[in-house]
Amino acid sequence: MLAGAVGCGGSGPPAAEAPRPRASATPSAPPTATTGGIDPSQGPLRLRFLGNVDFPPRTAADGRAFGGISALAYRPSTHTLFALSDAHEKTGPLRIYELKVDLEAFDVRMKHRFGLSPGDREMAFDPNRYDPEGLALSPLGELVITSEGDQQVEPREGPRFDAYQRTGHGFTLLKQVPLPTWVAPTPEGPLERGMRGNKGPEALTAAPSFIFVGFEQALVQDGEVATPEAGTDVRLLRYGLDLTLQGAHHYRTDPSPPGDRSSLGLTELAALDDDHLLALERGTFHDGEGYRNRVRIYLVDLSTAANVLERPSLRDHQPVPKTLLLDLGTIAHRLFPTHALDNFEALALVRDDRGRPTHLIVASDDNFSSHQRTCFILFAIEGTPTGAPMEEMEED
Repeated sequence: MLAGAVGCGGSGPPAAEAPRPRASATPSAPPTATTGGIDPSQGPLRLRFLGNVDFPPRTAADGRAFGGISALAYRPSTHTLFALSDAHEKTGPLRIYELKVDLEAFDVRMKHRFGLSPGDREMAFDPNRYDPEGLALSPLGELVITSEGDQQVEPREGPRFDAYQRTGHGFTLLKQVPLPTWVAPTPEGPLERGMRGNKGPEALTAAPSFIFVGFEQALVQDGEVATPEAGTDVRLLRYGLDLTLQGAHHYRTDPSPPGDRSSLGLTELAALDDDHLLALERGTFHDGEGYRNRVRIYLVDLSTAANVLERPSLRDHQPVPKTLLLDLGTIAHRLFPTHALDNFEALALVRDDRGRPTHLIVASDDNFSSHQRTCFILFAIEGTPTGAPMEEMEED
């Protein structure tokens, strides 16, 4: 069994095939300690660090490599996380893990591993060219996944947005949700429109009334990739719960750090409500000594956002407002005193019985590398996106 331990104590002995995650050297502290969360004076919504679980490289589960975590979705009825692995043939078949989560002790344990089936011929995809990146559980109970496709071989394989249903020991494709035609890359030759290679619908989240799909970097027609001088302009597609496209919004990332490898982009979204999202931006850069990751979490306000669905380009357009909540680099020295900040790219919200977000889980993608790890971090969410007391939020 794949098992976890709270990230502020000692590690247990490794199992024969599924080693117990190693705890970080985070100093022991009561839950109320300030360990990198935002000070109350800096905004109405705050993230307070509670703990972390760290799985060493090459951890295995059920005979397969455990890792490649690109997205999370929390299922409150069972206190479990669905964790999407962006596995390819070299690391085994497409799969989703169901993980049991103990929020009080913050422990993560393997419960099940499910395969993803491409379905019938009409909708079927090529598993070798399917790159799953986004995952969400809709309020209607559907499991939805986005794929970036494959642009390394022509004709280029475009992105997908798919809904799945549970069948036996896995999930089977139920229907393919239409994406706008202008997000698909030019099939052959020079890339003149659509998503750039491996920079497609990376972010996916379900709000009470909508499902949002976010692209990692700008479509060709919308602008350039992030540079140290300017961020990249990406689209957030807004679908109804019936999976019909209703609109789109304009999000702009930060400029990339010096030494960036054109990698900074939007990697995940988590919907606090219909008008407010958490956005995770991540980029890899070289600081002169080695490659490092920069990971930041923002609060995004869509309450007055313009609908850019019919806009042919995002150039010379104003993006939605965002506020920095947390730079994970500010707590990295406590989480990983002997390691660089990992490749964090997944978010999941935990809600109480009234549907209010109470916790945030952040996870890293180890890329099935011997030099990277899978890590889960737990934060408490304090305050509200607008600063209004909870009673006022409930009355609205």
